[in-house]
Amino acid sequence: MLDRPQPVPASLPMLRTLPAALDPAVHPLHKARALVTQLEAAGVEPARALAGVGLQARDLDNVAARMSIRQLIGVFRNAHALVDDPLFALRGGLQCHLPMLGYFGLLLLTSANWKQLMTCFEKHRQHSTPVLGVNVSVSDAHCVMTYFDAHDLEPELFSFILDFHLGMALTYQRDLYGEGFQLAGVRLSRARPRHAAEIVELYGAPVRFGAARDEILWDRRWVGEPMRMADPLTAQALEEICGQLCEQIAAGSGVAGVVTRMLEEARHDFPGIDEVAARMHVTSRTLRRWLLAEGASYAGILDTVRARMAIRYLRATRMKTDEIARVLGFGATASFRTAFRRWTGRQPSDFRPRSRGRGDVPRIGQPVRDAAEAISDRLQLENQQG
Repeated sequence: MLDRPQPVPASLPMLRTLPAALDPAVHPLHKARALVTQLEAAGVEPARALAGVGLQARDLDNVAARMSIRQLIGVFRNAHALVDDPLFALRGGLQCHLPMLGYFGLLLLTSANWKQLMTCFEKHRQHSTPVLGVNVSVSDAHCVMTYFDAHDLEPELFSFILDFHLGMALTYQRDLYGEGFQLAGVRLSRARPRHAAEIVELYGAPVRFGAARDEILWDRRWVGEPMRMADPLTAQALEEICGQLCEQIAAGSGVAGVVTRMLEEARHDFPGIDEVAARMHVTSRTLRRWLLAEGASYAGILDTVRARMAIRYLRATRMKTDEIARVLGFGATASFRTAFRRWTGRQPSDFRPRSRGRGDVPRIGQPVRDAAEAISDRLQLENQQG
C-alpha cells in the first residue's frame, strides 16, 4: 500500500511552487515547441496548433522569443481539440527530456544530489514556463510529487495538461537516475477510463483512479542515489545563468516585477516595503498580500536584487568587500558575507576576476562598470575626506 506523505527531515526539503502569472510574455518557448513538434508528427500543421494564440511558427525556433502562460495554455487547448488519441499528451510528455527545458533543464541534469536538485527546482522553476502548481514531499518510504490547478482550467484540459507534465516528470527522473528508475505508483483524480490498462503500461506502475489528488510516487531510496550526469562546475555556471534569466522573468511579471524594478532603480538606497507600498498607492499589508499571491515576498525580492548587484560589483569593479557591503545597505561586512553565502553558497572572493589564479572569470549579463566605478570613486573620496 502506498503510504501517506509525512513531514520530511530538514535534509530532505519539501517545496511548493506555484504557476506563473498568466499574461506577461516573459517565458521561453521550450514547451510550446515540444508540443507543436509532437502535433506535427501526428499530422497537425504548426499553424493550426498555434491558431488564435498570438504565436507564429517561426517564433518556435527563435531563442529570443517569449510567450505568456496564457499563450502556452492556448497551445495545449488547441492540441486537446485537434487530436483524438486520449494518450497523446502522456506519450508526448514521455518524449520530453531535460535538455528540452534549456538552461534550467541542464542545471537539473547536472545537479549533484536530491537536495541541490530541489533547491534549483524551487528557485528557478519559473524558467520552465510552469502551468501547474507542484508540491513535493518525502515520507518514510516514498517521494511524492503532487500537481494542482491554480488557473481554474476546464477539467478535461487540466487532465490533458497534467498527462503531459506527468509524462515529462517520469522521463526527467530517468534522465537523472538512468533507465532503471521506476515509479512506485500514480494517483489520478479522474474516473477510470476505458484505456486505463494502456495508462498503467505507459507509467510502468500501479495507477489509482478516483484519488483525492493527482500525484506520482517513487521509492525514497532514489533520494540517496547519485545523479548520473552530476557536474559541479557546469551546475555552478548554469545556476548563475538561470538566476539571471529568472530575474528577467520576475522583472517583467506582475507586482513582483514592479517591486523589482523599484529596487533596481534605487541601486543602493533601497526603500523599505512601506515606502514601496506608498509609491504604489496601497498599504504595505495589501502589497504583502499581492506578493504572496504571486509566490513572492519583499524580502526575497530584495535579496535577489542585492545578490545580483553584489556579483556584478565583484566581477566588474575593484570595490573592496566592505565597500560593496556598505553600498548594499549592510551595517557590517560580516553580515554581508553571511548573506552572500546564503544567496550563492560561495564566498565573495570566488566571483573576483583571476580568482585563485585560474584566469579571468567570464561575466554573464549586462556590465555595470560605469555606475559601480562611480560609487567606488565616491566611497574612496569619502574615506580620504574622513
